[in-house]
Amino acid sequence: VAARVRDCEEQLRQTERKVWTQYSRLEDVARKSVEQVKKAQEDGKVKQQAAVSDLRSEMLDQRQRLQNLEMQSEMKLASTAAEMRATAAKVMTEMGTSKQSAGKVSQ
Repeated sequence: VAARVRDCEEQLRQTERKVWTQYSRLEDVARKSVEQVKKAQEDGKVKQQAAVSDLRSEMLDQRQRLQNLEMQSEMKLASTAAEMRATAAKVMTEMGTSKQSAGKVSQ
C-alpha cells in the first residue's frame, strides 16, 4: 500500500509540473498577445496622428490657395473697374469735345 501511495504521489507531482508548465506557456502566450495588441494600437495611433497632420496641412494649403484666388479676383475686379471708369471718362470727354465741335459748327 505504501508503494502505491508513493506512486500516486509521484504521479501527482508529475501532473502538477505538467499543469504549471502549461500554465506558464499560457501566461507567455497571453502576455505576448497583449504586447502585440498594444503595439498594434500604438502603430495605429501613430498612423492616425500622421494622417490627421497630413489632412491639416492639406487644409491649410487649400485655405491659402483660396485666399490667394480671392485676392487675385479682387485685384482683377478692381483693375477692370478702374479700366471701365477710365474708358467711361474718356468717352464722356470725347462726347463733350464732340458737342463743343458740333456747337461751333452750327454757329
